Parts: sequence; structure tokens; C-alpha cells
Amino acid sequence: MKKFYVFCFLLAAGSIGGYNATAQINNEPHTVKEYFDAAGEKLSSAEGAVEWSESIYQDSIRGVVQGYYANGQLKWRSEYENIRLHTVHGTSEMWYESGQLRRRARVSHGKRDGELVSYHPNGTLKRRELYKEGESLGGECFDAAGKPVAFYAFERMPSPPLGGFNGMLQFIGKNMRYPAEALKKNVQGKVFINFYVDTLGVVRNVHIKQGVHPSIDNEAVRVIASLPAWEPGYQDGNPVTVSFTVPVTFAIQNKKIKKRISAE
Repeated sequence: MKKFYVFCFLLAAGSIGGYNATAQINNEPHTVKEYFDAAGEKLSSAEGAVEWSESIYQDSIRGVVQGYYANGQLKWRSEYENIRLHTVHGTSEMWYESGQLRRRARVSHGKRDGELVSYHPNGTLKRRELYKEGESLGGECFDAAGKPVAFYAFERMPSPPLGGFNGMLQFIGKNMRYPAEALKKNVQGKVFINFYVDTLGVVRNVHIKQGVHPSIDNEAVRVIASLPAWEPGYQDGNPVTVSFTVPVTFAIQNKKIKKRISAE
């Protein structure tokens, strides 16, 4: 009999609310416009878009990226030292749809460094926090009336069910089946699955980012899509949608059938 292994590693795809720019190879100043649906997926045109962005390149990598609401109101703006690698360096800002400033932070080489301030929709200060090389030095938080409240972390990543990440990986390993067609044809390799954990903690939009073979790809998607609900992620006290990538490796050896799953 053939012996097979299934390895699964969970990777956060960027930070909460991260921006994915299209890679560009152009040394001249230029602008790239992109459109996105409600799930944050890139569209081929403005049709059906709820948000859009402009990547304003100074050269092949440096520049400013600006995101807009569907009505044209500026939603966020960040300065990048490398747009293609998503490395922010400079000021990063976000606004409410009303035009009220929502957040401003200083970032150095991809890490928060300096003061981060955020505001409630009515304009009152919500948070003042200091960072050094990506690490929080603490701060203070306020309610919409300006009254101090207990300080809470700015970001909290989604938490998987079933006893955390190890329990989730065990669930995947227990439920993953190596497709008979793939075993018969000795098909093996690494499948990259992308999915979102929405503001309710539901796993949505599970799709192949990089596939190996239809039978293997479909099996990986099936199991990931069957995951129970997570604890949602939060940013500045508000639930947010977070993107994840799961690389699942299917490997075959001769001898008896066996399955194993491990986490990075």
C-alpha cells in the first residue's frame, strides 16, 4: 500500500485590514487603480465595486497607496517604502465615510513606531498609544463621550475553535482524505488555500490561491470550508475581517497508508 502524509501550516496573510497591491515593474512614476468587492476581493473593473484604490508609484516600489469609499470619499492613505512587499514607512491614516479622521499612526519599515491616535465617529479621542519598533508601550482609551475606559489592545487576531490552532489543525488532519485519483496517479504537492474569517467569525470565501491537481485542491477546500466558527478578530475594539492562507502539503510514500498533520 501507499503511505501518504498531509502537512498543514496556518499563515496570517498580512496584518488585519492589510492591503494587497498588484506587483508592478516600472521605474517611472505611474498610478495603478484597482477595484474591490464587499469581501475585499479584487475585481477586473469598477462594476460591482464597493471600494477602490490608487497606488501612486514614485519609482518601481516606493509611493503612496490611497483607498476610497464607493462615493469617492478617501478611506485610508499610507506611505510605502515598498508597495509590492506591502511595507509601510511613514504616515498611515484612515477616515470614516463622513470624512472624520478615524486613525493616524507613524510606521517605520513596516512596524508602528511612535504615536497612534484614533477617534470616534463624533470626533472625540478614542485611543492614544505609543509604539517602539512595533511593540506597544501602552496608552489610554476613551468612550464616545470622552470618558476614560480600561485600556485594551489595538489589534486582536481571530481565534480558531476546537482548542486553538493546534485543535484546528487536528480537525483538518482528521477530516482530510487523500483523493483516490491522486493516490493512483502519484499526484503530490503543496496546495495554498486562502480564506477569510469575517466579523462574525464565519469562515468564508475559501478558494485556491495556488493549486496542484483538481482532486487534491477540491479536498483541501472542502475541509477548510467545513471549519466551525472562530472568535472574530478585532481592531480598535471593532470586529474586522481577516485573511488567512493555509498551505497543505500532500506527500506519498510506498508502504502502508498513514496520515499526519503538523503546525508551523
